[in-house]
Amino acid sequence: MPIASEEMIMKIVWSVTWTVALLAVLIIELVLCINFDRNCGGYLKRAADANTIQLAEENLAIDQRLS
Repeated sequence: MPIASEEMIMKIVWSVTWTVALLAVLIIELVLCINFDRNCGGYLKRAADANTIQLAEENLAIDQRLS
């Protein structure tokens, strides 16, 4: 059985490296998205759905005090 060439080994190393990097980025994006929804998405949704400008400003003011 022939030993894998250096070129083939480098292709495998690069493939594994890029796969791990892509998975890391996707996991980080998922965590950030979940944190955004939990932290301020609710306040922004209530402000967007408010019937009056005053109510929208009050909902956004709550968001600013927490940050």
